[in-house]
Amino acid sequence: MGKNKLNVPKKQQHENEEHDNLSLEAKALAEQDPTLSEDSDNNGGANAFLWLFAFSVLMFTFPFITFYGVRSWLQESFDFDTFQTNCFSVLASVLVVNFILCLYVFKAFSEKTGPISSSSTSTSAASVDNKKSN
Repeated sequence: MGKNKLNVPKKQQHENEEHDNLSLEAKALAEQDPTLSEDSDNNGGANAFLWLFAFSVLMFTFPFITFYGVRSWLQESFDFDTFQTNCFSVLASVLVVNFILCLYVFKAFSEKTGPISSSSTSTSAASVDNKKSN
């Protein structure tokens, strides 16, 4: 009795309609903003790896440059013993690494997010149905 012509229960048919509506909304958003299309999503993955590579190079090179630069400067400018010079140089290197990590996190948070994936769309549709039934 609760079935339509295709022998699909009304509740399941309602879920399918909501899923289709959410898919249409995601497609409409992608059409409005070309940066949210599938092509830019694929390019975004390559872009993410390039940024990861760039920050990895920074994290490898700048601490060494900082360590030896600060060490050389301290040896020329101040009358510190070797232990103190090395401690300040290591501290400067650690600060540089933390600064680069903060830049990487800031870059990650400032990126735009892509369209809603189909798995999260179906999950959100199921949660909407659960809220409506309660």
